Amino acid sequence: MRFKCFIAVLLFYVLPTVVLCQTNKGGTDPFRRFTRDLPEVDRVDVITLAPVLSDELKTADCRQAGLMCARDNFPYKIGPSKRLEGDDAKRLAVLWRALQRDSFNKASGCLVPDRALRFFQGDKMLLETQVCTFCKKVTLPGIGVVRVEGSNTAPYYRFQSALIPDGSYEQSLEQFKLRMMPNVGHEMSVIGLIVDSKSALTISDGEGEIDISGVDIKRLNQLQNLGCHTALKVTGTLQYFEQSNQKTAQAVQLQPSHFYFDKPVIEVVRVADVRKTKERRN
Repeated sequence: MRFKCFIAVLLFYVLPTVVLCQTNKGGTDPFRRFTRDLPEVDRVDVITLAPVLSDELKTADCRQAGLMCARDNFPYKIGPSKRLEGDDAKRLAVLWRALQRDSFNKASGCLVPDRALRFFQGDKMLLETQVCTFCKKVTLPGIGVVRVEGSNTAPYYRFQSALIPDGSYEQSLEQFKLRMMPNVGHEMSVIGLIVDSKSALTISDGEGEIDISGVDIKRLNQLQNLGCHTALKVTGTLQYFEQSNQKTAQAVQLQPSHFYFDKPVIEVVRVADVRKTKERRN
């Protein structure tokens, strides 16, 4: 009898606390608040962003008209925008609410956005977020940069396809190739952001990517660890590698076609350090 009374008293005090904790956890989770629990919207602005990559980059202020600040205050040009209203806005909001946080791969504080989204209910803006479409990262108030799940069955790919329709990415790559091919074999300078910091060095000028080879390990490590938005001015002879279509008896990994510089002159134009921002890292 005493044991039953003890259990009853224990449950009386413990259960409300457990329920309250679970409610607080679900109700205050910033990710769920700005994704799954986003209120009904009737308008979404989809804004194209491109990093400022010119000789004026050293002095460019992201607060100027026509520019937008990335999370670490790196300047981005505001490109063409699309306004979704009514059912179109609701459909994109449904895809946004279905996003799932990647709990296994934590995002760093770095984000190189290509889109900005603004969700509205009437005249009230509910949320502004920056999106790196292919690296599966978004920004959220109070969190900063968040990585979302991106397996073949994850909702993110439906969201990605809504932002970048099929064929548009391949079309942009083809336009980049057509623009760069006349420069092959000639010396030129390109300002671009480091986009690959794993084993090789690759920069992007906002439209396409160029590999950089012949950089010694010490210099490579130095460049890769400068910061999130590391803009380089690379001067050298542009070259192009054409992927071979010849079939081989052995299964070997072939390099895709790509533009590259071999042992170019490299100048650091600008670096933005995300550690200076006030938002906490995810």
